[in-house]
Amino acid sequence: LHGADTEPISTNALHYGLALGTMRHGSPWNWAVTLLSSAVRRSISLSPALVSAATDCLEVEAKWQVAVSLLTRMMDAEIWPDQICFSAVLRVLGAAGQWPWAFWLLEEMTRCRTAPDAITWNTALSVCEKGSAWLQALQLLRSAGSASFQQGAVGFTSAIGACSKAEQWQSALDTLSTLFCSGGGDRPALNAAMSGHWAKACVLLSPSEQLAPNEVSFGAALRCLDTWPRATALLQVMPSRRCFVNEICFGSAISACEDSRGWAASIQLIETMPERKLVANEVCFNAAIGACGGAGEIEAAIDLLDALRHRRCAGPTSFATAITACARRGQWQRGFLLLAEMAENKIQPDEFCYGAAMAACERSHQWQWAVHLLATMEDAEVPASQICFNSAISACEKLRKWEIAIHLLASMPLRRLAADAFATNAALSSCGASSRWEEALSLFAAHGSPDTVACNALLTAFQTASQWQQALEFMEHLHQGSGIQPDMISYAACIAAVAPRWPHATHLLADLRNGSLLEVTPALATAVAPLLVVGEQFVQLAEELDDCAGWVKVLRP
Repeated sequence: LHGADTEPISTNALHYGLALGTMRHGSPWNWAVTLLSSAVRRSISLSPALVSAATDCLEVEAKWQVAVSLLTRMMDAEIWPDQICFSAVLRVLGAAGQWPWAFWLLEEMTRCRTAPDAITWNTALSVCEKGSAWLQALQLLRSAGSASFQQGAVGFTSAIGACSKAEQWQSALDTLSTLFCSGGGDRPALNAAMSGHWAKACVLLSPSEQLAPNEVSFGAALRCLDTWPRATALLQVMPSRRCFVNEICFGSAISACEDSRGWAASIQLIETMPERKLVANEVCFNAAIGACGGAGEIEAAIDLLDALRHRRCAGPTSFATAITACARRGQWQRGFLLLAEMAENKIQPDEFCYGAAMAACERSHQWQWAVHLLATMEDAEVPASQICFNSAISACEKLRKWEIAIHLLASMPLRRLAADAFATNAALSSCGASSRWEEALSLFAAHGSPDTVACNALLTAFQTASQWQQALEFMEHLHQGSGIQPDMISYAACIAAVAPRWPHATHLLADLRNGSLLEVTPALATAVAPLLVVGEQFVQLAEELDDCAGWVKVLRP
């Protein structure tokens, strides 16, 4: 067909339609648009069949703007799309989660006197479900009813799912009740209504319900539970409802133990699985390791990891979960031992394993080992994430290793990582604590979106370096529409910087009072205490403050 533009080959709409049909899977979307343009150049009109075939090629990459453009060009040429054409565009909108445009398309269908069929309504409702647009989904259900269209269970299930995702449980239950009353209740609708909320799930699973739940229904309910007693109770109910308890159900129940620190229950659940002729998989063990780690039970977490290793099922995720447990207790050496054991077992650590070990180093102020891990990741060709760099920079901050912190911050773009506010603020704080005000000022100037934390770090740098003029100028800059609101820490740092020049300090205190920010804090009391030696002027100012009694108590012990 490409050669047909230059060669005298007779082609028609059927040829182009067949060619577009072959592009639906595996071909770049722009090929379809190019082929459609070629058809127009050969005076082949944009028929609904051609546009539908081209639109189908846009669904995989969710090129919804192109799909809408093709549809509008077609209507501008007074070529009216049919139901198949509208449904094709609607599927692309669904892939992109563009529910507002789905409503626009339904309005265009009405204008073109094309009645939506069951597939069209269900596709539109599915778009609303993906975008958690629960109000719009319910509106579509009402519109379908007013159009004398009998909505089926699939459409109701999408509406219920939209309500559940948006945590509109009452609307989900009301819609489910309407579905049951119409005689169309099915298990997918029941599962969608339960998704996300344990209390509603338990109500729906009660024996009085009209629809018997299956394993998927109980699995959805288990994923909603937030405490292990409810999870274990629901597991015990399943056999009485003639539902088979599988590994997925146990995994969901163990995850509930992880969220509520029911570490002992998670181990018990794994031990009872063989009684039901089930083998605990890596997902179950990982959830139990996480539950033990969250409760600070490192020995239990390591024992579970050893059991998983004995089965030769331990992967990087299992080790990362165990290393995280060590990090929470500050046992960085043990985390390093687990990394070494991974090498012995020929298991390649991923970025999460290294990140967990670096978090342990950060908590234990082991900045050298954190930096060493970053270098190890580079040697092993494991991409370091932003979280890894943040942990290493934070470890340097705590021990005032400002040179290393700045170096790590500067190396992030070389790894194609953007230095976020956490990393920049940590490097700023390191410079501030080390009296490196010039470096801190440079970092602040290069900060993409400085916040109050960054301002306080810079003011601390001015304070520790006795740069009171810089502190005053910077505070003036903040007051002149910088978009950053100073807080109590900001004023405390600035007052401490200008303490030898008490008129400036009392002026700052007056600003605090006028801005209704003044309250007695240890940092502020420490900052203003040196001002008492200059005479009664500060005492007079203190007596005018709203919390005079508190100030007298703090400043005049």
